[in-house]
Amino acid sequence: MSDPIEPVNRGVFAFNRSLMQGVLQPTAGLYRRVVPKSARTALDRFRRNAGYPGRAVNQGLQGRWVDAGDETRRFVVNSTVGVLGFGDPATKWGMPRSDADFAQTFRRWGWRPDTFLMLPFFGPSDPCHAVGTVVDEAAEPWNYADGWRAASYVTTFNRLGGTIDEQVRFIRAQADPYAAARMIWSFAARADEPDMRVRGPVDLPTLQTMAVGALQVGDPEFIPRGREINVRIASTGRDLPVNYWLQTGEAPMVWVVPGLGSHRLTMSALVLAEHLHQRGFSVGVMSSTFHPEFMERASTAALPAHMESDGLELLAAIGEADRAIDRRHPGRLGRRALVGCSMAGYQSMLLAATERGRSQGSPTIDRYVAINPPVDLHDGIERIDALIDAPSGWPEEERQQRIDNALHKIRGLAGLPNHRFEAPPFEGIESKYLIGLYFRLTLRDTVFSCLNRHDFGVPGGAPGRWNRARVYDDIMAVSFRDYYERLAIPHYERRGVSRSELWRHANLRHVAAGLVSNPNARVITNRNDILLDADDLRWLRSTFRNGRLSLFDEGGHLGNLGSPAVLDAMVSHLEGLK
Repeated sequence: MSDPIEPVNRGVFAFNRSLMQGVLQPTAGLYRRVVPKSARTALDRFRRNAGYPGRAVNQGLQGRWVDAGDETRRFVVNSTVGVLGFGDPATKWGMPRSDADFAQTFRRWGWRPDTFLMLPFFGPSDPCHAVGTVVDEAAEPWNYADGWRAASYVTTFNRLGGTIDEQVRFIRAQADPYAAARMIWSFAARADEPDMRVRGPVDLPTLQTMAVGALQVGDPEFIPRGREINVRIASTGRDLPVNYWLQTGEAPMVWVVPGLGSHRLTMSALVLAEHLHQRGFSVGVMSSTFHPEFMERASTAALPAHMESDGLELLAAIGEADRAIDRRHPGRLGRRALVGCSMAGYQSMLLAATERGRSQGSPTIDRYVAINPPVDLHDGIERIDALIDAPSGWPEEERQQRIDNALHKIRGLAGLPNHRFEAPPFEGIESKYLIGLYFRLTLRDTVFSCLNRHDFGVPGGAPGRWNRARVYDDIMAVSFRDYYERLAIPHYERRGVSRSELWRHANLRHVAAGLVSNPNARVITNRNDILLDADDLRWLRSTFRNGRLSLFDEGGHLGNLGSPAVLDAMVSHLEGLK
C-alpha cells in the first residue's frame, strides 16, 4: 500500500507501541494471572455471540444467505443452551461459523484499499477499514444500552489480553516493525483469496527452508518466565538487552545467537532456548551482529563485514552479559557453551578455531555448536542474491501478479491450521523468491542502520527515521554483493584492511587447522542446505570427524531447526558440560 503520510503514521505507531508495552502488556499479564483461562474463553465466546447482529447484516449485504442462516442458528443455540453465549454447543454440534464486518462488505462492493493508515489504539488500517470500524462500532447492540457498555470494555480487554504478548514480541523482534506491519496489512486487507495452486515444479531445499517461519515454542508461558536485562557494553558505553532463563541450581550456561540479522526474540532462538532449558541447561539469547540492536549498541564497527572482528565483538558482548548475570545470580552459572545459527554459527566456528577471545577477558567457551553455518560466505551471498531474481523465470506480463500472489499465500496460510496442507503450496520460483526477499529485507535493515550512524558519502546524507519509503526503495536495490563491493570493502580499505583480508575471513577453510584440532567445535547441518555445495559438504565431513558433525539428509537452511532429531543432536553435542 502507498504511505503518503508515513511520518504521521510512524508517530501514531510509536504511541501505540508505547501503550502496548508500557500499559497493556503488564496489565494483561496481571489479568491472566487472576482470571482463569476457562473464564477468559467464556468471555470471548460471549463477545462473539453478542456480535451476531452485525455479522448477519453484513452477510446479508454480501448475499451470503447460507452463512447468515448458519450464524442465526448458532446464535439461537448458543444464546439458549450456551447461556448467552458463554458456552459454545453450536461448535460441538458441527454448526459452521463465519465472520463478516463492514470493511469486508465494502471490499466486496468494490472499495479497494490502497493507502495505509495507522490508527490510534486500533493499529494498522486503511480508509476502507477505518470507515468499516466506525460503522461496526455503531452496529454493536450494547452501545445503545448503558448497562451493557461495561461488558463491551471488559470483553475487548479480555480479547486483547490473550494476544498482547505475541504482538509485543513480534514488534520487538523486527528491526522495523512499522514496515513489517504495513507489508502484512497490505495483504491482510485484500478481499480476494490467494490462488493456492502449485503451478510449477517445487524446489525442495527452499521449500523446506521456509518451515523455519512456522516455528513455535511448545509452552507459550516459557517466554514470559525468562528475564531481560540491559548489559552495559564497555567498548561502546551503551546498554545491550539480553534474555535468559536459569535453572534453580548450578547448570551449564548456553548462549544462543540466531541467524543473519535476527533478533533475540525470534522464534528460532526461542525454540532452541526452550528445548535447552527443558533439558537442564541455563540459557541466554542475544541478537545477531547484523541486527540493528547489536550494531547500534554493542558494535564499534561502522558496519558488520569483517567476520573475525564481528565474532570477537559478539564474544565480548557475551562476556559482559555473562558477568552481569553472574553478579545477579552468583554460583548459578556452570561451564559455558555457544550455539550459533547460520551466520552466528559461522562466527562461532571462527572463534572455536582461534579461541582468541580467551585473552580479552571473555568467558571460556567450553563447547561451540554451529547449526547450518555457511562455509564460504563469498559463494553464499551469490546464492542468496540469485534467489530474489527467481521470478524472471515467469512471463513478464504476469510476473508482478504472481509475485503478489506468492506474498498473499503467506498471509493466507497464517490463519490456517497446519493440517490443511501436507506441504506448503509453493512452486520453486515462489519459495526461492520469498527466501530471497526475506534476506533482502534483512539487508535493508542492516544498511539503513549503517547509513543512520555513519557517513559513507551517500548523496543526501543520513536518511530520516520517520520517513523511510524513498530510501527503502533505493536500499532494496542493493544486493549482498553490492553491500560488500560498494560499502564494506571501500570502508575497510580506508582503515587498512584489504579486500583479500575481508574475503579470507569469509571462508572457514582458512581456519581448518584450528577446527580440526579443537574437539569442542561441533556442526549440525543438512545435505540440501541452500548455502552449501558438494565441496562444502566434503570439507565439513573431513574437518569435523569423530562424531563432531551431525548431517541430516533434508531440511534446507534451518528448515528442520525445531525437529526432535535436530534438537536432540544439539543436546548431544553439549554432553559432558554438566
